[in-house]
Amino acid sequence: MTSIAHWNSKKDVPRSALLTLMLIIFASGTSLADQDDLARRPAEGPYVSLAGGAWTIDLVGVSDGGPRPHGHAGGEAEVGWLWGGMWATSASFRWGGSWFDFDAFASQPLGHVREETWMIRAIVDRRFPGTSGRSTWFGVGFVYGEGHTDINTITLAPDPPPAFFSGGLVRAGAGFPLGGLFELYGELDESVFLGRGGNPEFQETYRWLGRSFAGHLGVRVVQRRGDRD
Repeated sequence: MTSIAHWNSKKDVPRSALLTLMLIIFASGTSLADQDDLARRPAEGPYVSLAGGAWTIDLVGVSDGGPRPHGHAGGEAEVGWLWGGMWATSASFRWGGSWFDFDAFASQPLGHVREETWMIRAIVDRRFPGTSGRSTWFGVGFVYGEGHTDINTITLAPDPPPAFFSGGLVRAGAGFPLGGLFELYGELDESVFLGRGGNPEFQETYRWLGRSFAGHLGVRVVQRRGDRD
């Protein structure tokens, strides 16, 4: 069996799509909030956000000879606090994965290989408020996560142990008010981490320096200055 066949195992495919999406967001010159006085006020205080996106991450999969970029898609939830409109601290949870189903002769099911990753992140952002409630930000933070593989084949191969990784990250994002307390936002982030995992097929253990690139688009509920007056 070959390495896990991900829908976006090459970095260029998701990266170009995500960069295009971010360019569209950054180039947007209008907003539904232009007629909303509350939405034009600076964001300040607590916020909650939900987002969906995709990322590549260097992991060891089934029959991989070593760490390789694997493409995953999933979602993220984040809670944070905006300090005076200039700084923000946050914690987020990201979960996602990919799958590979394969058939035998006459399309009879033979098995599947499925992956999932989850990450916990703590981030500090420097924010730059713009006009009409818009904003951009750049942040640094810490990430810890795990990658798991579920194998179901005719040979009943054992599931490899999970891979663990931890390291640092940088991110950049932009937000555009939708009206009231709602904000549309997009983010790109890059992580560099130390990974630890193994491949029981070859009775090997790996330790590696890896990286992950991700892009997300989501909706954030924010408190705006003066919204309780």
